Amino acid sequence: MNGWLANNSYRLEKIAVEWSARLAASCMMLFLVVLSYSGWNLFDIATMMSSKWLLVLFFPYAIIYSAIADFICFRKGEKHFLLAVCCYIAGGYIPFFIAFGQHFYYYIITIFFAGTIGMICSFLYWGIVSWLKSYRRRTIWLAICSLLLVSFAVTHDFSVKKGMKEQRGEEHYEVSFSYFHGIHKIAIDLKEGETLHYSIAIPPKFEGGYGNYLTNSRNQQMSHESHEKHEAHEAGYSRGNGGGYSFTASRQDTYFIVVTGESFKGSFQINWSICS
Repeated sequence: MNGWLANNSYRLEKIAVEWSARLAASCMMLFLVVLSYSGWNLFDIATMMSSKWLLVLFFPYAIIYSAIADFICFRKGEKHFLLAVCCYIAGGYIPFFIAFGQHFYYYIITIFFAGTIGMICSFLYWGIVSWLKSYRRRTIWLAICSLLLVSFAVTHDFSVKKGMKEQRGEEHYEVSFSYFHGIHKIAIDLKEGETLHYSIAIPPKFEGGYGNYLTNSRNQQMSHESHEKHEAHEAGYSRGNGGGYSFTASRQDTYFIVVTGESFKGSFQINWSICS
């Protein structure tokens, strides 16, 4: 075994550097794209980085597609540059053809502009991977550190809550902020088959934006029903000033009413009741 490792150490190191460069490039491109859209607000950065669409796009898709493109373009020890350019151009457009292809004629302009941005990102990714490969073993450590940083960003709550005052009763909860940017959770235990009815009221004097949605203990957003229109709304739909919602639990769990704030100054008052 030791003899095999000694004979193949260079090849194994080359493979490790190759894939580490792609992983580190994915992390760097994810940070670059997120920062260009969200600015330097930590909560907005973490929220955007948690997008399943971006995570799929920059990790499994970018890494696997670039590996396939390099395999196709690498022949007899020489890389066919023009073929590689064509592959990376296609790589920038393919995700948007997949996303909007069924309604191509309705989204042709969206596909063109989004694909162009994707193409630019594709070439940047190619350049970063090529640059990182020159650093050999240091690239492996860079990939590990970059992945840990991304993992921390998507799992940590960077909500900003200043001047928070809260008061909770058996069926009501009130919280006020002098400044609130992020999310705030109110936990409610439900048994299987129980129905939660709740409403969120916001006093007229407030600043900033707000919203609400419902999650379970696994942080999965749940669907709920609006009392006023009797229509099902996906989680994330916001109705302040007394609008009501209902949700029936399919399993016993701790559920969370989540209120969101965007540079919000004011208070939330949540009232609820639980029916069997």
